[in-house]
Amino acid sequence: MAAPRHPDRSVTRATSSEKVDRIALRLSTYPWLVATTCAVFSVLVGVADYFAGVATSMAVFYMVPVMVAAFVFGRGPGLLMACLVAAVNVVADWLQFSRDLGVPPAIALWNSTSRLAISAFLVVLVTTLRQQWHLEKLVARIDATTGVANTRALFERLRESLASARRNSLPLSVCLFDLDDFKSVNDVHGHAAGDRVLREVAQAAGGALRPGDTVARCGGDEFVLVLPGADESDARAAVERLVETLEAAASKRGGPVTLSAGVVTAATAEIDPEVLLKRADDLMYEAKRAGKNRIVAGRVGPEDRISRERFG
Repeated sequence: MAAPRHPDRSVTRATSSEKVDRIALRLSTYPWLVATTCAVFSVLVGVADYFAGVATSMAVFYMVPVMVAAFVFGRGPGLLMACLVAAVNVVADWLQFSRDLGVPPAIALWNSTSRLAISAFLVVLVTTLRQQWHLEKLVARIDATTGVANTRALFERLRESLASARRNSLPLSVCLFDLDDFKSVNDVHGHAAGDRVLREVAQAAGGALRPGDTVARCGGDEFVLVLPGADESDARAAVERLVETLEAAASKRGGPVTLSAGVVTAATAEIDPEVLLKRADDLMYEAKRAGKNRIVAGRVGPEDRISRERFG
C-alpha cells in the first residue's frame, strides 16, 4: 500500500494570467458600466487628440478601450468598440486637419480606416489568445488518463466549495477512496488494463454524483469526491451508488473491483482544504487496516465522530 499523498498547495497559487482573467470575469458582470467607461474614455482621447495637434500621436490611447472590450466581452463587442473609436478618431482628425493644415477630410477618413484595420486585427489577436489560454487552462486541470479533474482542479474546486458552504451555512463532504489491490491488476493484466479500470472507475464516479459535485484523481488509484451541500448520509449514499455501479460493471468484465473509502463531513466551513483531505485520507487508511472494501466516515467540527460500514 502506497504512502499517503497530500498534494502541495503551492501548485494551486494563481498566476498573473489567472489574476488578470479573474479581473476580466468580475468586469464582465458589469457590462453597461464597462462599455460606458470605454466609450467615454474614447471620446476623451479624441478631445485630447484634437487639442494635442498633429505633432502628437494618440494612437496608443485609442487602443485601450478596444483591448479592454475585446478582453472582457469577446470579439463582437471588441469590434464594435473599434468602430466607435474609429468614428471618434476620424472626427478628431478632420477637425484637427481642417484647423491646422487645411487637409481634406478624406485624409482623416483614410487614417481612421487604417487604425480601424489595426484595431480589428488586435481584437482578433486578443480574443484568439484568450480562447487558447482558456483551452490550455482547461487541459491543465484534467487528468490525462481518466479525463476527470486533476489535483490542481481539485484544490480550486474544494476552496470554492468551502467558501460557498461558509457563505450559505451548508455542510460539505469529501470522500477519498482508492481501489483495493489495484497493483495486482497492473501486475497480472498490464498497465493498459489498469488504465481501463481507472477510466471505468472515473466514469462510474461521475455517474454516481449530482450536478455540481466533482470527481478528481489525485494520482495512482486514489480519487476524491467533493460533495457541496452533502451531509454524512448523502456522502455515504453517493459512495454506495458508486460501488453498485462498479459491481455491475465488474460482472460484465469478469473481475471484481472493490474500494476503501474515507468520508469526512465538515460541520463548519472554517477549515483548510488540506486539513479536510488529510482527515479523509486518514479515514481511508483506517478502512484499509480494517480489512478493505468498506467505508469509514467521520466529521470535522465541534462534534467529531467516526462510523464504520462494510460494503456488501
